[in-house]
Amino acid sequence: MQNVFIYAASRTPRAAGQNSGPLQEIKPIQLLDSSIQVVLKAQPTAADYIGDLFLGCMTPVGEQGGNIARAAALYAGLPYQVAGTQINRFCASGLEALQMAAAKIELGWEQLVLAGGLESMNRVPELSDGGAMIYDPLVRAAVNFVPPSLSADLLANLQGFSRQELDEYSFEMHQRALKSQAAKWLRHNAALVYDQNGLPILEKNECLRHGLKAEDMAQFAPILSEKEAKDLDVMALMRYPSLEYLEHLHTPASAAQLADGSAMALIGNAQIGEQLGLKARAKILSAKVVAVDPTLSCTAGLEAVKQLLAQTGLNKNDIELWEKVELFAAVGLHFTQALDIPLDQYNIFGSDIAWGYAAGAMGGIALANLLDGLEKEDKQLGCIAISARAGLGAALLVERV
Repeated sequence: MQNVFIYAASRTPRAAGQNSGPLQEIKPIQLLDSSIQVVLKAQPTAADYIGDLFLGCMTPVGEQGGNIARAAALYAGLPYQVAGTQINRFCASGLEALQMAAAKIELGWEQLVLAGGLESMNRVPELSDGGAMIYDPLVRAAVNFVPPSLSADLLANLQGFSRQELDEYSFEMHQRALKSQAAKWLRHNAALVYDQNGLPILEKNECLRHGLKAEDMAQFAPILSEKEAKDLDVMALMRYPSLEYLEHLHTPASAAQLADGSAMALIGNAQIGEQLGLKARAKILSAKVVAVDPTLSCTAGLEAVKQLLAQTGLNKNDIELWEKVELFAAVGLHFTQALDIPLDQYNIFGSDIAWGYAAGAMGGIALANLLDGLEKEDKQLGCIAISARAGLGAALLVERV
């Protein structure tokens, strides 16, 4: 079996992904190309040796469909032999792309590949790919599928989290993100996005809430009203009858804004690294994908970590930095409490509640953040975790080298 090394990683800044923001005019393939070009520039000898491109995307239709991974390889000017495959594991798509790439390297089937993710919600709206769980009420009821917002509210109720606790946690994540941007801690892997004239159109994250104060948090209304969520509440309460009713606690300030973004990593074995003179940033040690009750899909990332630790024989105290992809505050609060993680080891640059949520790209974005964090803090072992729709979860363990 081959060791799997990460030789480069990049990600774009994120911008609002709902009919607003600077990326409306940028096509998904252009957004993805921004990340690819930064990786190729970081390791200029690699292009002729890349064998495949693994791409996660949650909504692979329209401009993001038709195996955009292969199209992106050609669009980037890579040699014809670079194949491409597109992967959909909902929000864990980007992390699944990294896991598939690592597995092929480990088995010796590939020596050098690209892996990452993409989501352009401005150009390809969320859920526009449809599907039985989304649009068929009979299927949705049969499989206990609920939207992430309801799953997060359900988790908050089951854990007894108050609105104040969620707001306080979220405010801390907003403050960390603002501090990180001001200090330019995440500029190392940044892939700027350029317009049709070659001018920079996105140079920094546009989702951050500048000027947000702690007292502002209580002014936001819940995302789900009782009237809007009535039928969904019934489904959740049938699954968890210990609750008499469901209080909707998450607001736009304690939930991630939908965003556009892309990320890419260059992954290979030791031999190709030595041959091309590539300097590795980290080694992928192990990975895990799990599934849990779809009604509590937001707990799947935690379950993935538990199984990953059991798989590797490690203890949670062995992990020095955590990068948890967060769509809602209850997810992060539950994760840190369940594993008893010190907050100074967790999402040190702030979470996606502040930065924005580019679904299919989140695994690659989290990897780039984790690598920056391990280098900044001079730590060795880090873990990424993500929860996805329909009860899916994934985790990845990396070691800085």
